[in-house]
Amino acid sequence: IIVEKLFKQVTVTQDASSFNRPIRIDHFLKVSGAQLNQLGPLLQSFQNTCSYVFELVLPLQERLEDKNHPLTSEAAVVDIKNDQFIPNWPRLIDWIKEERDSQVQYKNLSEKSLLFDKGLTDYLKTPDLDIALAWYEEQQPDVLWGNQFDSNYERTISYLLTSKAKFEEEILKKELAQKDKAKRNRKTLLWIGASAVTVLLIISYF
Repeated sequence: IIVEKLFKQVTVTQDASSFNRPIRIDHFLKVSGAQLNQLGPLLQSFQNTCSYVFELVLPLQERLEDKNHPLTSEAAVVDIKNDQFIPNWPRLIDWIKEERDSQVQYKNLSEKSLLFDKGLTDYLKTPDLDIALAWYEEQQPDVLWGNQFDSNYERTISYLLTSKAKFEEEILKKELAQKDKAKRNRKTLLWIGASAVTVLLIISYF
């Protein structure tokens, strides 16, 4: 999971325009929820086995002060060393597309939540609601990830989940209305049937 999150962070820019996005380690830790002691060995492994993948750069002052600096520090910057390998890695291509699509979905949803608060739009309806819920359940975005784009995460997800609740409430109301209508129809049919029997009895009496 950390590998997937790391590649998504360094290969997808926030405007989804390129494969190259240098990031600071402390930013990645904040967004991913990972710990430095988890990330360090992972990056060390890449450096040992696939040195062409990542480039790690420490701030100049830290390099000057400590020639034996650790491979990673929270002030280090990690970047893709050469993005030419990306087209030859199908799984990474899938991750990149997934991250781009996820960013677009979140930003659209965030914008709609702001419009809703201004009274300019309504709750989500199908099929937009179905698409947004499928994205939310599959990607499970959290506030750390959402805060990369804006500070509207709580409002955005609240808008989505409230839209779901409102939609389910409408479905329930329709089902109850249909049941009530069916019940009234049965009563009407029983009344018509009873009336017909009464008429037939009267006719047969005369």
